[in-house]
Formats: sequence, C-alpha cells, structure tokens
Amino acid sequence: MSMPALLRRVVLAGLCVLSPTVWGPTVKITAFYEPDPNNPHNTHFINTTPQAAFCLRWPEYCRALGAFSVGIPITYNKESVQGASDVRDRFFVQLPGQRNFQISNVATGRSYPVEFRITHVSQMGRSMRLGDSIHNHPIFTQYPGGGCRYLKTFHQTSRPREVHYLWNVTNPPAPAGCHSQSSFAPNGHQVPLEMETFGIGFELNLPPPLDIPNGMYTATQTFSVGPGAEFDLGNHVSGLNTSEVTLEFELAVNHHLKTEFPPGSERAVLEPRDGWAGWVNRGQRPEQLQRDIPFRVWSSGPFSMYTLCQYPQGAGCAMRRNGGDTLAAFNVAVSLPAHIQVGNGRPVRREVLPVGRQNALNLRTVSAAFQQPATLHFQTVGTAVEQMLAHPGSQFEGIVTVFFEPFI
Repeated sequence: MSMPALLRRVVLAGLCVLSPTVWGPTVKITAFYEPDPNNPHNTHFINTTPQAAFCLRWPEYCRALGAFSVGIPITYNKESVQGASDVRDRFFVQLPGQRNFQISNVATGRSYPVEFRITHVSQMGRSMRLGDSIHNHPIFTQYPGGGCRYLKTFHQTSRPREVHYLWNVTNPPAPAGCHSQSSFAPNGHQVPLEMETFGIGFELNLPPPLDIPNGMYTATQTFSVGPGAEFDLGNHVSGLNTSEVTLEFELAVNHHLKTEFPPGSERAVLEPRDGWAGWVNRGQRPEQLQRDIPFRVWSSGPFSMYTLCQYPQGAGCAMRRNGGDTLAAFNVAVSLPAHIQVGNGRPVRREVLPVGRQNALNLRTVSAAFQQPATLHFQTVGTAVEQMLAHPGSQFEGIVTVFFEPFI
C-alpha cells in the first residue's frame, strides 16, 4: 500500500534535519599600516595577530625574523613508529604550499594580490608511554628529515614526556613532508603522542602599502586537515579535532593626507613677475600674470588632484571682467616634494591640474611625506593678458577650488 503524500513529506523533512553541518575553526590574522613620522621610508604592515606559543617560548626567533606567527587549533593523537620505512609512520607533518589570492577593500571591492606561505612550524607532543625515556621521544631530536630544518626543542624536567619543537621550512612555496624520530630508540619502538599547541610562522607578501588606498581589506582561505590533506599529519592519526581550518585575513590601511596653507591663501592676486612698474612707467606689456602660493603637505598614500572652476574655459579656468562678459584664461599648476610622483614616476614640477574629477591627476607617494613644502602656481595663459589690458581699470575675478582626494 502506498504511503500517503502528507506522511511522505513529513519523513523527508526529518531526513533533512538529521544532516549535520560541520564547521572548522577560524583563525584571524590582522595587521595595519599607518605612516610613522620617525620612519617615513617604512613600507611594512605592522602585525597585530596574537603570536603563536613558540614566539612566547622562543621570542628571539620571532624578533629576529620580524615574523608573522599564529596558533592553529589543530589537536590529534599520533602513533609514531621508530625506523618505519614509510616516513609517514614516524612523527610526520606536511604543510600547505604557497597560496596566491586576492584581498579586497570591504567598501569598494578593489582587490590586491597576496602571497601566503608558511616558513615555520611548531607543536608540543606528549608521549603517552609511561616511564619511557625522553631519549625515546620521536620529537626530541636535532635531526628532522625531509623539508624542515631544526631550530629548537624544549622539555621540562618535571614533565619529561612533553617536548616542544620549532622547525624552519626549507622550501616555503612548496614544502616537502617533515619527519623525525628518536636518535636512540630501537627500530619498531612505538610512541603514542598527544599533539597540541600547533603554531606556524608565515610570510604575507602584499604590494607596498603606499600603493594601497585607505580602507579595510579582507580575505578568507580554507585549508584541509588530515591524512593526505594540505595540513597532512601522516599515518596512524586519531582523535583529530577538525578536518579543515580557515584563515581570515584583515588588513587596515590608514594613510595620512593633509595640507596646510598660510593665512590669506584663499586669495591669489595675479601680477607680472617683476610687478606692474614696467607697465606703469614704461608701457612695457607683461607677457604673463602669476601668483605662487606655498603650502605644506603630509602624505603617505595615493591621492589625486583636480580643480573646479566658476568659469570653465577650454581645459582650464577663466576670470571674468566685472560688469562685462570678457573672460581671461588661467590655469593652476602644482609642485610637490620628491616623495610624491605622478603615476608614471615623473616628479611633480609645475604640473598643470586638470579640471573635473573625471580628469584628475593621479599621484603616488613613494615614501611618506610629513610637513613638506609644496606650491600652487596660478598663471594666465594664451591671450589673457591682452584681453585684460584692453580694459584698463577693470577687475577680473574667478573662483577656483583645488581638490586633494585620497584614493578609496
């Protein structure tokens, strides 16, 4: 007899509820960049990730390396077999190879490439063989094999069965499996281990922060854990607490962009380079009217500059004669310190500023600039002087706004 439709639906719903979702642990890696007035050439992110246990035990290694490190919540039991022909039966760990991915601005979606590779590995292994000598412990050795090089081991005399190690990964882009065994135990000797305090040191290669706009950047990468996985722990593993681990990257970029103008800079009176005496006394017509306004600039990242005009004219701005329709063209140029360059690497020397945000002049900071001198140059162009002198006693005025905009 067929099952009623309503009952079939109830049974199927129950099957869906019984399908569990397994979540692996997530580890957050954080860093930030902020310009340092005492070190304007600094182009490194500052690591704010809580350090792995090995950095607390052997801080000199982390200081010397300037290393990023982080604890990875992987715990498991491992049976290590002395002299096993398959090194995966000994104490064994193989680490993930280099990951290349993109980290993205959470507000704009703009992305930048990242290279992540593991350079160090550390764990604590507790022997479960009561009464076994420390010399039989498979981690208590200065001679790991495979793709790792010995740096440190440590055991407490009060806890002779617990051994901590720190190894250097010899080929971080493509690590080979690392393995170790006792230098004294007889072949076939088996040591059951409880493995804890898994930690890694790593490199995080990004574009120079001076080339990255302000903002918060994030990325997520998941790695498999277990025999034959990216974090491969060899054979005879039991009690593994997870089948994957996720690294969550969070980088903050906090650039400075500040300008400081002296009082009165809001008004630029254009005059001949040597003043009006040549025109007033000798009738010598000036070829150009100009005014330079000095200012100070602080910058540590990419930004753009452009103008908006009360009276646009062609690719520049204009002043208008009071009481008339005559326009006299002028432009605005900028000179900036050597730390700041046009996008193609050209120094910024009397660089004419375009009109309109869509035409903005893009600038990059090659090393942070703090309170550096800069200049805005206002000058007439074309036949503007002739047009102005044709109306003696008149006043020409126009408003121009200069924009400094950080990239976002």
